Amino acid sequence: MPAVVRSTLRVEGADDAHTIMHLLRQRGCICPVGREHREVYSDNAPLIQPAGGVSELLDGMAEAVRFSSGRSVGFVLDADEAASDRWQRVCETLRAIGLKPPHEIPNDGYIEYAGDYQVHAGVWLMPDNRRPGALEAFLQDLMDVSDPLRPIAERSTDDARRAGAQFPDSRRDKAVLRTWLAWQEEPGLPYGLAVSRRYFQDTALVDGFAGWFRRLFECG
Repeated sequence: MPAVVRSTLRVEGADDAHTIMHLLRQRGCICPVGREHREVYSDNAPLIQPAGGVSELLDGMAEAVRFSSGRSVGFVLDADEAASDRWQRVCETLRAIGLKPPHEIPNDGYIEYAGDYQVHAGVWLMPDNRRPGALEAFLQDLMDVSDPLRPIAERSTDDARRAGAQFPDSRRDKAVLRTWLAWQEEPGLPYGLAVSRRYFQDTALVDGFAGWFRRLFECG
């Protein structure tokens, strides 16, 4: 039997892939990561592919669209320090192969039909297509606002920085989240497992991301 050619959701790394897989699963969107048991999934289940880093993801974006074999292709990137700068980098790449992304990424994520390649292409900038940040900021938005450990994790992280901790300002969200996860019932779980254990709350932010995913891949 020939291998199924699937639509793909391309993300920066393995942590992103497994976290997104579990977040989407909780919204009824089922998709495998890499070669992980993909034979048991329906033929229209998109494949989540880690790129190995943001540079690799950006560098491979044009080729992924051009050679997608008519299947939809999506990209999830961290906005990092400036969402507008990251979006402009994405736009330059997509415009070079004939797509016409808007000057600003839509609040609910970007999706465009690329007629030359007969493919829908989409982009979501973590955390919410507007703010600077990354997957960690997205997950922090899913933390219970009444959790007494959250402000302690934030203060502890800032105290550690003042005492000489070496993480840069741009990685503060990651340091806070890792600190908070270290104090849970199963300390230090990877993000994806923490999502699967329901350490985070369901919020409208997850609905927005899952809605973009469904529109792009026409599932659910």
